Amino acid sequence: MPLSFLPKLVSLLKKGVEWLTVRPDKPDINFNTSDRNIRVDHLKGQNITINIYKEAKDYDPVAAQDMFTALKDDIENHQEIGLQFDPSLSIVTSQKLIPTQRNKIELFKKVGWKPDKLASIKIAFKIINLEDSAQYEEAESLMKSAFNGRKKSMNKKFYNLARSGYLEGFAMQLMISSELHSDEAITKILDYFPEAIFIDDDMDALKFIQELQRREQGSVRRVSVYARGENHITGLNYFYDQYLKYYLKKGAEGINLYILTSREEYKIGASNAVRIELELKYVKTQNF
Repeated sequence: MPLSFLPKLVSLLKKGVEWLTVRPDKPDINFNTSDRNIRVDHLKGQNITINIYKEAKDYDPVAAQDMFTALKDDIENHQEIGLQFDPSLSIVTSQKLIPTQRNKIELFKKVGWKPDKLASIKIAFKIINLEDSAQYEEAESLMKSAFNGRKKSMNKKFYNLARSGYLEGFAMQLMISSELHSDEAITKILDYFPEAIFIDDDMDALKFIQELQRREQGSVRRVSVYARGENHITGLNYFYDQYLKYYLKKGAEGINLYILTSREEYKIGASNAVRIELELKYVKTQNF
């Protein structure tokens, strides 16, 4: 049975429009950018995610409405198609960015960061805007959607980097250095960001110890650790206590340890949050 919306979808993709991306289930096929070899039969029989970025400069509401009309007709006719709409991106289009945030995203785009990362940064900024304007329910709804979707890991990481001020630092660094002038550079940061550790649901005492060990091996002298929410704050306290016990039980006379130098308590929206600063120092175990 023919899918009436697919030719229009493929036609839009071939034009390289920035407001539309399509992600089929097959990981070896990527339609996020214009591709002259895209064919309708590439998309048939697949579940696909269609993302609409209404704030893109080339957003065309008429083309989008035409496409959605075709989608609606196909769905109502019960054709054999599977469609998945990313709720985090559909919600986020209704929120506004402030000019400085838009400028940062434009800067990140100019240096080659890919659209999926820019989309996650946009989501992060909009969650922050909702929190800072005391729209806690809306912020929680968007966060829940963004942190449980297909891009949950990237969305979480960029939110943490944005909320803790690191994205601001990256933007400043981009203007004076070429170190982050590639998508590969920011990908490496997402894989391993040595200056900070963010406590989340996946963290446990062993992982926390291993994270600090990696940083010690990399000669990272100072590390910030962030925790948001009472459960994560309790976890942070416990993990650091276990880290100290792990090394002190070795019985060495002296050892390199990440020592707590400061602790800051603050609010993120309605949630309590904590940041601790650790510094790598040589200490005599008899002092503990």
